[in-house]
Amino acid sequence: NYDAPDGVQIDLIYGILRSTSLSPAADPVIYLHGGPGGGELASLTNVLSERLATIRARRDIIVFDQRGSGFSPGEIECNDIFTAHGDAAYEAAPDIAAASGMNVGAAASEYLIPLCAAHLAEQGIDLSQYNTVNNARDVARLAAALGLDRFNLYGHSYGTRLGLEVLRQDPPGLRAVLL
Repeated sequence: NYDAPDGVQIDLIYGILRSTSLSPAADPVIYLHGGPGGGELASLTNVLSERLATIRARRDIIVFDQRGSGFSPGEIECNDIFTAHGDAAYEAAPDIAAASGMNVGAAASEYLIPLCAAHLAEQGIDLSQYNTVNNARDVARLAAALGLDRFNLYGHSYGTRLGLEVLRQDPPGLRAVLL
């Protein structure tokens, strides 16, 4: 919570894909992944490597899992809830799907998500802190923690929305944004 900087902290996990150049540009690219909620570090795939190959030929690329996703989940974890209520979710899913027009998988999630949210609230986790505004603040904090005087952003999918929010916040050192 940026309004309570001495309060609960979460770790953001990142990795650096070093440039393939022997003399990379001094201003790296911070990659903003899609989702929201999808992590990137656990699946640094060939697709991502290919997507970023041209950029990586000149610059280092910093990849991080945004708060609540991938290796940066904080305390957000509902696997026990999903396991305990999975059968009930799939039993209720056809009725939810019929009423809402969703597919059955989305309808099962519609059943499970409120249970997960209630479980997290019982643990004192403030889900209001997991949002685009704070994700953008995290980008600036990451750049500062890495000592970056200048940096660039590359936003993909949800990362385009996040990139626009970072632009709106105008952190020190932001040089360019590719959405």
